[in-house]
Amino acid sequence: MSVLGTRVSDETVRYQLLAHAEWDRDANLRDVLDRKDLLAQPALVASLLAERLSSGTPATAPMSCSYPKDDGTYRTTWVLDPFDELRYSLLASAVAPRVNATLPNDRIVLSTRFIEFGRRVYGAEGWRTARRRQGSVVTRTGPHPVGGIDVERQYETCPLSGIETALNSCGVDGWLVDETMAMLQELAAWPATAGILVGPMGSAMFGTLSLLSLDRLLARLQVLYERWGDDVTASTQNERHFTEIVTAVSDLLAPAQRLNASKTWFGETADHAPSGTEFGKPQEPVSAMRGYTGDPSELSRRRAPNHPDNIRAGHRPEVPVQ
Repeated sequence: MSVLGTRVSDETVRYQLLAHAEWDRDANLRDVLDRKDLLAQPALVASLLAERLSSGTPATAPMSCSYPKDDGTYRTTWVLDPFDELRYSLLASAVAPRVNATLPNDRIVLSTRFIEFGRRVYGAEGWRTARRRQGSVVTRTGPHPVGGIDVERQYETCPLSGIETALNSCGVDGWLVDETMAMLQELAAWPATAGILVGPMGSAMFGTLSLLSLDRLLARLQVLYERWGDDVTASTQNERHFTEIVTAVSDLLAPAQRLNASKTWFGETADHAPSGTEFGKPQEPVSAMRGYTGDPSELSRRRAPNHPDNIRAGHRPEVPVQ
């Protein structure tokens, strides 16, 4: 018997659908599920959802689609059955209060901050909306060295056991941990999927939880930073300090994970950070991956493309031929 099923009402369904509509609008996504039709009859949707939950109906196969990125490439994302999507996001909403109370908010701007839409129903605040509202914590604190870190294919490679550990560490109720992990395992069991699905709003919460240990590590190191999913921008003392942060983060990752060299960079000030839609998309690798020697000169030789030293030397990164 699903405990979540006993807590579904037409009101929770309505607010959750409104949260999804806001998420899609922020990401410029088309409403392929026609949620407006579901919003027109929330009582019926709630009744059908509660029935599916009480009967233990497993999640159906997600549908893949291509989402256009700002750099002209495409990312594979996943669309869930409308009732599976509601179940997924309601689980994320239910864990949100405990997770929000645990996060080190004094040092982080979180892409997946779940905000209350009404009656203790939480939904993820989209990246563009949050950036407009909050600005950049790191880049508005004055001139200082800044570095960026990115985990390669973080959603697909994150172990679900890490999410379970994070949920328990946040004090989430046992029944809710069990039901959340059951759904994550159902979705990850399909042949084409692994880890966490990219795309659904609920994944914003669980993707964040999968790197909660990273938040706690950077807080212990007293690093001022902000994180959106797996993209981290950190205020650093100098290059050596940044390489120490990179090494610590790399050592923290699960065995199947690694840092993305092409999206890890260092700049002497925030003004020298590579330009881009998020924290910057540098055109060349800057930091090392697992096995980094710890030699700061290795990092020094590969600074951000618009770093003054590169400009003075007439260096321009090579652009790969498409």
